[in-house]
Amino acid sequence: MSLRKSSTEIPQQASVKAAGDAEAPMTRDQIKHLKELWRRAGDSDAFDENLTKGEAQKRITALEALLEREQHSGTERLPRT
Repeated sequence: MSLRKSSTEIPQQASVKAAGDAEAPMTRDQIKHLKELWRRAGDSDAFDENLTKGEAQKRITALEALLEREQHSGTERLPRT
């Protein structure tokens, strides 16, 4: 009996672990980064303390893209009050 795992078992296990990680609560680093991006973008709907890791990463990516586009377009976003 071989102790080596087949090549098909390893990716399946990795994808299950990744899916489980995505459903876990967001990390402290994600919270910190999301709050900073939220502040810079002035988007009060961007931060929700109940996000999962996967949801937080999607919002981080979207806010980074938004801020990058605005930086290159020359427009300045004024903070919401």
